[in-house]
Amino acid sequence: MFFVSCGHKKDESRELVNRANTVYLNFDIDTEKRIDSALTLVDSAIILDDENFQAYLNKATYLVGKRDIEGLLVNNLKMVALK
Repeated sequence: MFFVSCGHKKDESRELVNRANTVYLNFDIDTEKRIDSALTLVDSAIILDDENFQAYLNKATYLVGKRDIEGLLVNNLKMVALK
């Protein structure tokens, strides 16, 4: 059997958020690709820790970049629920 501690998941989630930021801020990559890649990473972070407020906060920035208003509203409702 393999067990993953909650602390490990939270640490991994934070690391994925950091990686998402790095990708998002890499202006050598096409804008659409960097936003999509950052969203993929931050969504993975949320799967690991669905209470990671920073992940939702960063996701809001990426969704604004995609002009995904519906996704932004859903995301922001989760942020409100966490606070």
